Amino acid sequence: MKKTTLFLFTICLFAVANLAAQTEFITTWKTDNPGFSSNTSVKISINPDFSYNYNVDWENDGIIDDTNVTGSITHDYGTTGTYTVVITGVFPSLQFRDTSSHDNNKLLSVEQWGTNQWLSMNRGFLGCENVVFNASDSPDLSLVTDMSYMFNGAKTFNSPLNNWDVSSVTNMKSIFYGAEDFDQPLYNWNVSNVTNMSGVFSTTKYFNQDISSWNVSNVMDMSGMFTNAKSFNGDISNWNVSNVTSMSSMFFYATDFNQNISNWNISNVTNIGYMFYLATSFDQNLGDWDISSVTNMGSMFKSAGLSTANYDNTLIGWNTLDTGETQIPTGITFNGGNSKYCNGEAARTSLNSTYNWTFTDGGKNSGCTTLSAQNFNTETLSLFPNPVKSSFTIRGLNDVNNIQIVNLQGQLVQEVINYKTQSIAIDTLANGMYFVNINTPNGSHTIKIIKE
Repeated sequence: MKKTTLFLFTICLFAVANLAAQTEFITTWKTDNPGFSSNTSVKISINPDFSYNYNVDWENDGIIDDTNVTGSITHDYGTTGTYTVVITGVFPSLQFRDTSSHDNNKLLSVEQWGTNQWLSMNRGFLGCENVVFNASDSPDLSLVTDMSYMFNGAKTFNSPLNNWDVSSVTNMKSIFYGAEDFDQPLYNWNVSNVTNMSGVFSTTKYFNQDISSWNVSNVMDMSGMFTNAKSFNGDISNWNVSNVTSMSSMFFYATDFNQNISNWNISNVTNIGYMFYLATSFDQNLGDWDISSVTNMGSMFKSAGLSTANYDNTLIGWNTLDTGETQIPTGITFNGGNSKYCNGEAARTSLNSTYNWTFTDGGKNSGCTTLSAQNFNTETLSLFPNPVKSSFTIRGLNDVNNIQIVNLQGQLVQEVINYKTQSIAIDTLANGMYFVNINTPNGSHTIKIIKE
């Protein structure tokens, strides 16, 4: 009976000890790495916005060396070395700032998060160039709303974070800014409450993970989100960006990015300046974007640019007020980089003359086939029906080189080669007036049609 009681008592002690161990926040530090404290010391830095009451075991020997600590604390070991530090108690936030007053580079690892309930991760590992996460558990972030600058400048950080619960977080500003080596999956992150994603992946040289499933519907600021993220080319075409107001510099110097984001609803965005500056791979048609609220397009495609076809369609789309769009903005200074236009010339002229836009771009493409409407000579030919609903047929010609359909702006909108009296479908054209230019070996003939 005594042996049984002793055995059960031992088991209970072991369970209690194990439970206690799970509450500890455990890290390792190297005293002689560059830092604020001496080369035999370590400084634990706290966030002054919160209240603390924690205990520290400086050598992981089970002896609590400092108790009821309420602020930052420095410990001198007397000799240089790598030490394991154990923290218990109320410790709501670890925070680093510049190395002139903190020991950023002395922190080597997080070995265990424990059951500590964190209140903030703002600047939690800022500038910690050597830190890795060896912990098999995850931090309790259920009360954390701010993760801004968490890994800012943690150049070599590349530890797994995919299982973290970030569902309470609202601010992720610059969380990985300058974390150059970071390239870990984050598809499990629930970011549905985040409102600020400015600079999130800025200057992450290698990040190219799948974040297509992120719910960004509450995000308002995406400025600089992928600035200098040179490897990123993830499919984010289905993101709901309807609440975003700033996309300034969003893909600045994101040299690999070239995804179709033409269906984004940017109706609330005011700033898309520098958005694709130096984004040399990007070439998409953005003509469907609702730019009603935009006030800043400065340097949007500077040192980059679109193909002529995509630039034309973008200009034409922006010069067209579609259903649901409230206005075409006025007084815009737009930089199209090296983009050259052809069929978008009339739209570009309209934006300039009617809406007072100022353009910097590559000019008119020298290979344009743009026809002048006023040079057409009307002749009677057998074209029927006219008005046209979906298709028409031309008869009375023995030989046809090609047939060109031109709108009132002189833009070539459709061309048929080797016409053999088959019907010409124009059901995809908008209703309105067009000129059908029929080119034969004996000359050109023009007929005006109405599409209805």
